[in-house]
Amino acid sequence: MEEKEIQKIREKYPISIDEINTYSSFEQILGKNPEDYSPEVRKLRWEKNMTELAKENPDLADYWRYGSEESCSGCIHRDTSANHWCTLQELPCMYNPVLKMLGMACYGAGKTISVQYDLFDN
Repeated sequence: MEEKEIQKIREKYPISIDEINTYSSFEQILGKNPEDYSPEVRKLRWEKNMTELAKENPDLADYWRYGSEESCSGCIHRDTSANHWCTLQELPCMYNPVLKMLGMACYGAGKTISVQYDLFDN
């Protein structure tokens, strides 16, 4: 698909969950603002995106699923059963909502490893 066609797809906002495809923008999928969609709806929309992506480009889908292995490894907020979802930010682990691009959902500031809690349990 050519760039002009992709831009045309991305001009429409908001879009229904059924309109989500591999060319949808982060804003179309997750919303422009946190209040645009509830955390549950954002998660459903991300799952729809990942399903579509897995059909067209399985390697890229795996990148989004497993790319957080290094940056979010051990974080208690990382839900690996849900396409690597950050339960702290209620966003995909690898989506930076400030930059609206690849990054960490919590910007690294919210990363919490269980050992941090273990230190205070004794």
